[in-house]
Amino acid sequence: AVLSVQPEGYISTKVIDEKSDNVRIFRNLKNSSYATTNPIVLKYGIETYIGKSVKFGKDNAGSLCVLFENDYSPSKNEIHLLEIIASAIGVEEERMEVQRVLEVSEEKYRTMIEHSNDWIWMLDKKGCFNFINKTTEKATEMNAKDWIGKSFIPLVLEEDLPMLTDVFQRSINGEVRTYELRFRKTDSSILTILVNTSPIYVQEEIVGMISFGQDITERKKAENALLTSETRLRKALKQSSSMIQSNDNEIDYQLIADSFLEISGAKYLSFNIFDDNGLDFTTVAVSGVRENLLKFTTMLGYEVVNKKWKYDPNRAPKMEGNMICIFKSLSELTGNVIPKPISTLLEKTFNIGEVAIVKITKNNTALGDFTLVYPKGETLENSELIELFANQVGLFLERKKAEKALNESEAVYRNLVQRIPDGVYKSTPDGKFVDINPAMVKMLGYESKEELLNIDIKKELYFDESHRDPKFLNPNNEEKSVFELRKKDGSGIWVEDHGWYNFDENGRKISNEGVLRDITERKKAEETLTEKMDELMRFHRLMVGRELTMIELKKEVNYLLKKAGEAEKYKIVE
Repeated sequence: AVLSVQPEGYISTKVIDEKSDNVRIFRNLKNSSYATTNPIVLKYGIETYIGKSVKFGKDNAGSLCVLFENDYSPSKNEIHLLEIIASAIGVEEERMEVQRVLEVSEEKYRTMIEHSNDWIWMLDKKGCFNFINKTTEKATEMNAKDWIGKSFIPLVLEEDLPMLTDVFQRSINGEVRTYELRFRKTDSSILTILVNTSPIYVQEEIVGMISFGQDITERKKAENALLTSETRLRKALKQSSSMIQSNDNEIDYQLIADSFLEISGAKYLSFNIFDDNGLDFTTVAVSGVRENLLKFTTMLGYEVVNKKWKYDPNRAPKMEGNMICIFKSLSELTGNVIPKPISTLLEKTFNIGEVAIVKITKNNTALGDFTLVYPKGETLENSELIELFANQVGLFLERKKAEKALNESEAVYRNLVQRIPDGVYKSTPDGKFVDINPAMVKMLGYESKEELLNIDIKKELYFDESHRDPKFLNPNNEEKSVFELRKKDGSGIWVEDHGWYNFDENGRKISNEGVLRDITERKKAEETLTEKMDELMRFHRLMVGRELTMIELKKEVNYLLKKAGEAEKYKIVE
């Protein structure tokens, strides 16, 4: 194998520079130009050159060649074997970045194979080992000598055996296969190997197979962890979306608990909601293997769901200032709340290890928490995702609490509107009612709400359509006016309208709202009072006129008496 740059005119230089993936054959070299440009041709009497470029990454780093003193034409199998060896050399060059110059010799080839970072082994046609390199030996902690001549089957996981048997048969039939292999070590741990297997040809006959393996155990763990994280993230996003879009009046605590359990990777979970005092709390849901939860409840001696827990002065300080608080054991978390013997028994029975408390908050106010219970040897991961979902739960709980308060308030006002004796309405600018209360229907003499909703307000309700147009609006777009409306039977009803107008952002009126009060009786009383006041004023004017006449007569009498020399008879006060 030539692994360094050769001078111009050398055959190996041409093979390298051509960058061809094919095996190159040069014959009759003694009579070619290479006899003068390549000294070894005449020096060693080389007649035939068979070579294959060796790639390092995307570049050709050298060539693998076979030289013959006589004219020689290689077989297909020999060419294929040369390609396999050249490929193996290239792989080793790329992975090990070592030895760049390889001579075609069994000793150096074996050295390279033995010290490869890859696992390399060979099987005969019966599936028995005839070679295992030191890397494989070291990684598997097996003695290669003990396995030479023995079948590979005992080393394979039972569930992988059908796949590997198929790979072996295909390789024996001449196929090159790439696959993943799981290997059980002597300590029962599992390694995952990415394997490339090719048949081995000797004089055009397949005599076995050679495999190159790379330990991808850590990569698979990372991939599985990433897949799990992605799955949990999708679950969190889906559940968050469901919570955001939820219009249900009741909160499905169990669904939230089950979702959080899946997202967190915990084995068991309890979902707790704080009382209004922010100290005591109630367990609203638990999640995990149902049979174990029932057994857990039996051992505790009470039902966990809907149980109220008093403020624990030992637990609270440990959680202060932390969104997530980790406890090494259940006993450390519960303290004296659960007797030590019982918590220890629970830990042993259910293989309980780490316990995590994840707070549910909104605006720095604690709304509740999730208690996550993990098996021994496992721990909380993806804390950012867990915190994110807990925050979403906090927003959801706060929203539901606000909605409940709003619904209760709305119910109070709705009940008030439905029962108030005054008419309450909402209408469009073009004269259609949008909503009205029962008092409005009764006031105007209609049979039903639907009947009143269908009338044309301007034409059917007003005696004078101009009464619908606002005369004066205060700064709140309100007006108060008195006018007569037409009832269904055509009779009139006087109302006092306290109305207001709603406008959009462009100043366009979009609706009228208001309260109508029936003042017909008051109007009649006012009219009667006006008539009585007019009559009284007429009588008053009559009485005042009579009184003035009497005063004038009295004055005349007094004047005549005085003129006659007598004393005045009337005392007049003006």
